Amino acid sequence: MACGAERSSGQEWERYAKGKPILPGPRWSNIAEYTSAAYDRQVQQMLDENLLPGYTVLDIGCGDGRWVEYLLRRGVHCVGTDLLLSNARATCARTKSASG
Repeated sequence: MACGAERSSGQEWERYAKGKPILPGPRWSNIAEYTSAAYDRQVQQMLDENLLPGYTVLDIGCGDGRWVEYLLRRGVHCVGTDLLLSNARATCARTKSASG
């Protein structure tokens, strides 16, 4: 079993998600909400609580790589992938120094 695999079960997610606010689905009308500092803090808190240094993460749809960079700087092994070549290139450029 891979490191941390026992923590990635559906039961573990259900335990974590219970009592957490559910964010609305993305819509173009509320895209600013998804880039706000409050949303970023919620994501950072979730990542910090659940992804320890040494864990491995695949970020599908990584966009410009900001969360890939954040995780790499915390010692989490992270690979980002995106359908847009421009996003993949942006992720590579952004994370070059973070991956050491």
